Amino acid sequence: MLKAAPVYEYGKINALLLKITCVSWLAAKLIGWRMFTAYRQFPTVPFFDLFDHVPPVVHLVLFLLSLLFLVSLLFTNYNRLLLWNLLVTEILSVLFDQNRLQPWEYQYLFIVFIFLVNKNDQKLLNAAFIFILVSTYFYSGLGKLNPGFLHGFWARMLLRHFL
Repeated sequence: MLKAAPVYEYGKINALLLKITCVSWLAAKLIGWRMFTAYRQFPTVPFFDLFDHVPPVVHLVLFLLSLLFLVSLLFTNYNRLLLWNLLVTEILSVLFDQNRLQPWEYQYLFIVFIFLVNKNDQKLLNAAFIFILVSTYFYSGLGKLNPGFLHGFWARMLLRHFL
């Protein structure tokens, strides 16, 4: 018969989930570093006209701060201040450029948010984490249910190159 895991094991599991999230987010940001700076070929598209003339150095500072917070979270245990700073930095970064709001960015932002909101209820945190993962993959799958994807990706890329 299966026993329920003790509370301390949930804490260890959630600490591991947070560290895995930070490593994954760090890798995604480093792979697509140009998206998070203003040094690229396509323009930034801010959410509000107020942010239209933000200097490129601000984008770079926000990117570097985000990297710093992610690395800091890897080497510390649960730190609410670092999580809040990361969340605020990422939201500012997204407000300065809509292109940064990719599905994986949603996923990481929501995961950090649930870690901030559900620190005391371990089971709720785990359920919310699973819900975010399922929702992200469901949402990205819905994006593939259109004729443009079937014609553009499936027919041109996969069928032509591999079959």
